[in-house]
Amino acid sequence: MSVLAFQSVSWAPPGRELPVFTGLDLEVAAGELVIVTSGLGGGKSSALRLAVGLEQPNSGLVTVCGSPPASVRDRIGYVGSEGALLSNLSLYDNLVLPLRWLRDPPAVEVARKAREVLDAFALDELPAVAPAYAPTNLRRLVALARAMILDPALLLLDDPTAEFDRDSADELWRHLAGLARHRGIAVLAAATDAPDLAHLRVVALSGTSVPATRRFAPGQRHSERLPVQSGTPHPDLIARTYP
Repeated sequence: MSVLAFQSVSWAPPGRELPVFTGLDLEVAAGELVIVTSGLGGGKSSALRLAVGLEQPNSGLVTVCGSPPASVRDRIGYVGSEGALLSNLSLYDNLVLPLRWLRDPPAVEVARKAREVLDAFALDELPAVAPAYAPTNLRRLVALARAMILDPALLLLDDPTAEFDRDSADELWRHLAGLARHRGIAVLAAATDAPDLAHLRVVALSGTSVPATRRFAPGQRHSERLPVQSGTPHPDLIARTYP
Protein backbone atom coordinates (compact mmCIF):
# COMPACT_ATOMS: atom_id res chain seq x y z
CA MET A 1 0.00 0.00 0.00
CA SER A 2 1.26 3.48 -0.83
CA VAL A 3 1.98 5.84 2.04
CA LEU A 4 0.28 8.77 0.27
CA ALA A 5 -2.50 8.44 -2.29
CA PHE A 6 -4.52 10.99 -4.25
CA GLN A 7 -7.53 9.37 -5.94
CA SER A 8 -9.33 11.49 -8.57
CA VAL A 9 -8.79 14.61 -6.47
CA SER A 10 -10.13 18.02 -7.48
CA TRP A 11 -9.57 21.18 -5.48
CA ALA A 12 -10.61 24.83 -5.69
CA PRO A 13 -10.25 27.55 -3.04
CA PRO A 14 -13.45 28.99 -1.52
CA GLY A 15 -15.17 31.38 -3.89
CA ARG A 16 -13.47 30.08 -7.02
CA GLU A 17 -15.71 28.34 -9.54
CA LEU A 18 -13.08 26.53 -11.61
CA PRO A 19 -10.81 24.04 -9.81
CA VAL A 20 -7.09 24.65 -9.58
CA PHE A 21 -6.66 21.02 -10.60
CA THR A 22 -8.95 18.09 -11.17
CA GLY A 23 -8.56 14.33 -11.58
CA LEU A 24 -5.28 14.10 -9.68
CA ASP A 25 -4.22 10.47 -9.26
CA LEU A 26 -0.86 10.11 -7.55
CA GLU A 27 0.75 7.57 -5.22
CA VAL A 28 3.96 7.91 -3.23
CA ALA A 29 5.50 4.77 -1.76
CA ALA A 30 7.81 4.34 1.21
CA GLY A 31 11.40 5.10 0.22
CA GLU A 32 10.37 7.27 -2.71
CA LEU A 33 10.82 10.96 -3.50
CA VAL A 34 8.23 12.44 -5.86
CA ILE A 35 8.32 16.06 -7.01
CA VAL A 36 5.16 17.90 -8.03
CA THR A 37 5.57 21.08 -10.03
CA SER A 38 3.36 23.76 -11.56
CA GLY A 39 3.36 27.37 -12.57
CA LEU A 40 2.42 30.13 -10.15
CA GLY A 41 -0.99 29.31 -8.70
CA GLY A 42 -1.01 25.91 -10.38
CA GLY A 43 -1.70 23.94 -7.23
CA LYS A 44 1.61 22.41 -6.14
CA SER A 45 1.51 23.93 -2.64
CA SER A 46 -2.21 23.18 -2.41
CA ALA A 47 -1.48 19.51 -3.08
CA LEU A 48 0.81 19.48 -0.05
CA ARG A 49 -1.84 21.17 2.10
CA LEU A 50 -4.32 18.50 1.04
CA ALA A 51 -1.78 15.82 1.95
CA VAL A 52 -1.28 17.22 5.46
CA GLY A 53 -4.99 17.78 6.03
CA LEU A 54 -4.94 21.58 6.05
CA GLU A 55 -7.32 21.63 3.07
CA GLN A 56 -10.08 19.26 1.98
CA PRO A 57 -10.61 18.15 -1.63
CA ASN A 58 -13.76 19.22 -3.46
CA SER A 59 -13.97 15.70 -4.80
CA GLY A 60 -11.90 12.56 -4.66
CA LEU A 61 -9.94 11.10 -1.75
CA VAL A 62 -6.60 11.79 -0.10
CA THR A 63 -5.17 9.19 2.28
CA VAL A 64 -1.99 8.81 4.31
CA CYS A 65 -1.24 5.27 5.45
CA GLY A 66 -4.80 4.42 4.43
CA SER A 67 -6.41 7.09 6.67
CA PRO A 68 -7.51 10.73 6.32
CA PRO A 69 -4.44 12.96 6.78
CA ALA A 70 -5.89 14.85 9.75
CA SER A 71 -6.20 11.61 11.72
CA VAL A 72 -2.51 10.70 11.30
CA ARG A 73 -0.87 14.10 11.63
CA ASP A 74 1.80 12.71 13.97
CA ARG A 75 2.99 10.51 11.08
CA ILE A 76 3.45 13.49 8.74
CA GLY A 77 6.41 15.86 8.66
CA TYR A 78 5.72 19.18 6.93
CA VAL A 79 8.01 22.05 5.99
CA GLY A 80 6.37 25.13 4.46
CA SER A 81 8.12 27.39 1.99
CA GLU A 82 9.47 29.63 4.77
CA GLY A 83 10.36 26.88 7.24
CA ALA A 84 8.13 28.34 9.99
CA LEU A 85 10.63 28.31 12.85
CA LEU A 86 9.32 30.11 15.94
CA SER A 87 11.12 33.41 16.47
CA ASN A 88 10.97 33.29 20.30
CA LEU A 89 12.70 29.90 20.56
CA SER A 90 16.32 28.99 19.98
CA LEU A 91 17.26 26.82 17.02
CA TYR A 92 17.58 23.79 19.29
CA ASP A 93 14.26 24.38 21.01
CA ASN A 94 12.63 24.74 17.58
CA LEU A 95 14.20 21.46 16.54
CA VAL A 96 12.89 19.43 19.49
CA LEU A 97 9.54 21.21 19.90
CA PRO A 98 7.38 18.51 18.21
CA LEU A 99 9.03 15.79 20.29
CA ARG A 100 8.56 17.63 23.59
CA TRP A 101 5.04 18.82 22.78
CA LEU A 102 3.57 15.57 21.48
CA ARG A 103 5.53 12.88 23.36
CA ASP A 104 7.46 14.52 26.22
CA PRO A 105 10.14 11.81 26.48
CA PRO A 106 13.02 11.92 29.01
CA ALA A 107 15.72 14.50 28.33
CA VAL A 108 18.20 11.83 27.29
CA GLU A 109 15.81 10.64 24.56
CA VAL A 110 15.26 14.21 23.36
CA ALA A 111 19.02 14.68 23.07
CA ARG A 112 19.42 11.35 21.24
CA LYS A 113 16.73 12.13 18.67
CA ALA A 114 18.07 15.64 18.17
CA ARG A 115 21.54 14.25 17.47
CA GLU A 116 20.11 11.68 15.05
CA VAL A 117 18.27 14.18 12.87
CA LEU A 118 21.11 16.70 12.97
CA ASP A 119 23.49 13.99 11.77
CA ALA A 120 21.11 13.34 8.85
CA PHE A 121 22.00 16.80 7.56
CA ALA A 122 25.66 16.83 8.67
CA LEU A 123 25.07 19.46 11.35
CA ASP A 124 27.19 19.80 14.47
CA GLU A 125 26.01 21.56 17.62
CA LEU A 126 23.52 24.34 16.94
CA PRO A 127 24.43 27.87 18.03
CA ALA A 128 22.34 29.07 20.97
CA VAL A 129 20.56 31.76 18.98
CA ALA A 130 17.07 32.56 17.75
CA PRO A 131 16.34 31.85 14.07
CA ALA A 132 16.66 35.52 13.11
CA TYR A 133 20.36 35.42 14.02
CA ALA A 134 21.14 32.24 12.06
CA PRO A 135 22.14 31.98 8.38
CA THR A 136 19.39 31.12 5.91
CA ASN A 137 20.94 27.75 5.07
CA LEU A 138 21.08 26.76 8.74
CA ARG A 139 17.48 27.77 9.39
CA ARG A 140 16.30 25.65 6.48
CA LEU A 141 18.31 22.64 7.57
CA VAL A 142 16.88 22.91 11.09
CA ALA A 143 13.35 23.07 9.66
CA LEU A 144 14.01 19.90 7.63
CA ALA A 145 15.51 18.14 10.64
CA ARG A 146 12.57 19.18 12.84
CA ALA A 147 10.14 17.65 10.34
CA MET A 148 11.93 14.31 10.73
CA ILE A 149 12.26 14.18 14.51
CA LEU A 150 9.03 12.19 15.02
CA ASP A 151 10.10 9.57 12.45
CA PRO A 152 7.31 10.42 9.99
CA ALA A 153 6.00 8.00 7.41
CA LEU A 154 5.42 10.94 5.05
CA LEU A 155 7.55 14.06 4.58
CA LEU A 156 6.04 17.05 2.74
CA LEU A 157 8.34 19.84 1.53
CA ASP A 158 7.18 23.08 -0.08
CA ASP A 159 9.81 24.35 -2.54
CA PRO A 160 12.79 23.26 -0.41
CA THR A 161 15.31 24.57 -2.96
CA ALA A 162 13.72 27.98 -3.61
CA GLU A 163 16.40 30.63 -4.29
CA PHE A 164 19.21 28.06 -4.22
CA ASP A 165 21.92 28.05 -6.83
CA ARG A 166 21.66 25.10 -9.20
CA ASP A 167 24.48 23.03 -7.71
CA SER A 168 23.13 23.41 -4.18
CA ALA A 169 19.62 22.53 -5.32
CA ASP A 170 20.76 19.39 -7.15
CA GLU A 171 22.83 18.33 -4.13
CA LEU A 172 19.84 18.70 -1.82
CA TRP A 173 17.53 16.74 -4.14
CA ARG A 174 20.03 13.88 -4.25
CA HIS A 175 20.40 13.94 -0.49
CA LEU A 176 16.62 13.92 0.06
CA ALA A 177 16.26 10.98 -2.32
CA GLY A 178 18.94 9.12 -0.37
CA LEU A 179 17.27 9.91 2.96
CA ALA A 180 13.91 8.71 1.65
CA ARG A 181 15.33 5.40 0.55
CA HIS A 182 17.60 4.85 3.55
CA ARG A 183 14.90 5.66 6.12
CA GLY A 184 11.91 4.29 4.22
CA ILE A 185 10.09 7.64 4.20
CA ALA A 186 7.70 8.71 1.46
CA VAL A 187 8.62 12.25 0.37
CA LEU A 188 6.43 14.58 -1.67
CA ALA A 189 8.02 17.91 -2.56
CA ALA A 190 6.63 20.90 -4.42
CA ALA A 191 9.06 22.71 -6.71
CA THR A 192 8.71 25.76 -8.91
CA ASP A 193 11.74 24.63 -10.92
CA ALA A 194 11.83 20.85 -11.15
CA PRO A 195 15.35 19.37 -11.16
CA ASP A 196 16.66 17.77 -14.32
CA LEU A 197 18.12 14.75 -12.55
CA ALA A 198 17.88 11.12 -13.60
CA HIS A 199 15.69 8.80 -11.56
CA LEU A 200 13.63 11.53 -9.88
CA ARG A 201 9.91 11.20 -10.62
CA VAL A 202 8.34 14.54 -11.51
CA VAL A 203 4.59 15.15 -11.89
CA ALA A 204 3.46 18.44 -13.42
CA LEU A 205 0.13 20.05 -12.61
CA SER A 206 -1.10 22.03 -15.57
CA GLY A 207 -4.35 23.84 -14.84
CA THR A 208 -7.18 21.32 -14.84
CA SER A 209 -5.25 18.73 -16.84
CA VAL A 210 -3.58 16.31 -14.45
CA PRO A 211 -1.11 14.80 -14.84
CA ALA A 212 0.46 16.77 -17.68
CA THR A 213 3.87 15.10 -17.62
CA ARG A 214 5.71 12.40 -15.80
CA ARG A 215 9.39 11.88 -16.41
CA PHE A 216 9.38 8.27 -15.24
CA ALA A 217 6.42 5.93 -15.31
CA PRO A 218 5.36 4.39 -11.98
CA GLY A 219 6.62 0.98 -13.09
CA GLN A 220 10.16 2.31 -13.24
CA ARG A 221 10.26 3.99 -9.87
CA HIS A 222 11.25 0.95 -7.80
CA SER A 223 14.19 -0.09 -10.00
CA GLU A 224 15.73 3.27 -10.79
CA ARG A 225 16.09 5.16 -7.55
CA LEU A 226 19.11 7.17 -6.55
CA PRO A 227 21.58 5.27 -4.36
CA VAL A 228 21.97 6.29 -0.73
CA GLN A 229 24.67 8.91 -0.43
CA SER A 230 27.83 7.26 0.85
CA GLY A 231 29.18 10.37 2.55
CA THR A 232 27.65 13.22 4.49
CA PRO A 233 26.62 16.38 2.66
CA HIS A 234 28.44 19.62 3.25
CA PRO A 235 26.60 21.69 5.89
CA ASP A 236 26.36 24.53 3.38
CA LEU A 237 24.55 22.45 0.78
CA ILE A 238 21.61 24.87 1.03
CA ALA A 239 21.73 28.33 -0.52
CA ARG A 240 25.45 28.78 -0.90
CA THR A 241 24.83 32.12 -2.56
CA TYR A 242 22.42 33.20 0.21
CA PRO A 243 24.34 33.15 3.53
